[in-house]
Amino acid sequence: MQTPYFSDASGQLRCVVPTRCCAGSDGSECRVGLHDKRARKSGPGFELWVARCHRHGLSFTLYPAGFVPYGRALLAPVDPQGRRVQPGEPQAEPSLDSTMWGAVADAAAAQRWPEQDEGHGSRRTQGRRLLWASLLLGLSSPPRQREAVASALGLAALGLHEAASAYGMAKTWRSRAKVVMGVVLQVLSGGGVEALLRAGAVAGLWGRPSRWDPGGLRLRALF
Repeated sequence: MQTPYFSDASGQLRCVVPTRCCAGSDGSECRVGLHDKRARKSGPGFELWVARCHRHGLSFTLYPAGFVPYGRALLAPVDPQGRRVQPGEPQAEPSLDSTMWGAVADAAAAQRWPEQDEGHGSRRTQGRRLLWASLLLGLSSPPRQREAVASALGLAALGLHEAASAYGMAKTWRSRAKVVMGVVLQVLSGGGVEALLRAGAVAGLWGRPSRWDPGGLRLRALF
């Protein structure tokens, strides 16, 4: 489950505690409280809270916007509250350096990461992210699943089929990465985070995503 994280007046990082768990989405009563903190070696770069619903006997990790379970990098350039991180220039493309797409953008620019991890990531990590991106966007999926991914991303199925064909014919990292970037920039230009979360679930990369809506005080399934 995703929920906003924010800094309080003393500078301490806190999260918005949901009042419902996934089992309470049918309207049944929940009793949710913070249970423990979970250290992370990668990903958000700070400890995540684990919540527990004492009514349904469920424990679940609260992730900040843009992160998924075991994810090492953001899906889109957003802050822990889910607000879009704007690039420096008004007409510039979204900043991807802090996201998983940074590896793909570098590959598209013929910038291969080093063989050994020097703090930024290794060539092996870059290759994994390129492959993972193709699965997330449906570029290496069967046609029927690709159509479902296209719907989740808000893209035309025909356009995604054409991109998948180009990806399949590409012979190098750089050419494959260029195809991936063409698709993901379309997605990010329309907002991106929720669309990518939906697509990942359709592609089988994670379970059905949900987000706590503090304004509406409800757990909102993203599809």
